[in-house]
Amino acid sequence: MALSKDLPPSISTDLFLNGKLKVYQSKEWFKSGSDAVFLSAFPHISTGSVLEVGCGTGVVSLCLARQFPNIKIEGIDIQKELVMLAQENAKKNNLASQCKFTLGDISSPPYEKQTFDHVVTNPPYFNNSSPSSNRNIVLAKNHVIPSKNWIHLCTNLVKPRGFIYCIYPTAQIEVIIQSLNGFGGVTLFPLWPKENTPSKRVLIKAQKSVTKPSAIHKGMVVHNEDGTYTKDAESILREGKRIIL
Repeated sequence: MALSKDLPPSISTDLFLNGKLKVYQSKEWFKSGSDAVFLSAFPHISTGSVLEVGCGTGVVSLCLARQFPNIKIEGIDIQKELVMLAQENAKKNNLASQCKFTLGDISSPPYEKQTFDHVVTNPPYFNNSSPSSNRNIVLAKNHVIPSKNWIHLCTNLVKPRGFIYCIYPTAQIEVIIQSLNGFGGVTLFPLWPKENTPSKRVLIKAQKSVTKPSAIHKGMVVHNEDGTYTKDAESILREGKRIIL
């Protein structure tokens, strides 16, 4: 496939789902990794409209499209080059009929409120104490919205009784839960880097306009002591298995 001349340099083809999904990414911009695949394994979506906020190169949407061939997914991102890559990736993986990627700002989205049955987001995380020399990443940092505001903007787009799914640093759980005002059935699924180590990431699901109880699940250990993936993690990352709650 001939790539657009407007796409960023230093493009590589990264393999997901044991090579079943081939994705163009660039070190000049943010690259999706295991977090995106873990998030895509969390929703169980058979019908309804789906939006991915901050879609990047489209990995979450493309994984969902492979798993659920009857759904249509829209993705939005503020970075033009990433949207271009997402569009190319949809074509490369024969998923363009399911996935539509749009350049846009979640602060003023091109959608009406309460439009989607499902909103999925894997927002960028930054450590402000670790400055980057990459101009594109520095520019991207300037577009970052605080987690509380990001979640609020996402929840505005969810229909009543619809769902939001996200992955966040575990340290931000309190902020995220506070931002889910009007949602019930808040479900936390921690990801543990190794056995007996604190969780660094957590998958979160919540449903709008319901009064269901919240729950914290056992979660999943991602790595063995030698740094290899556990069987549970491998089954998701390589085989595309779903997370069963």
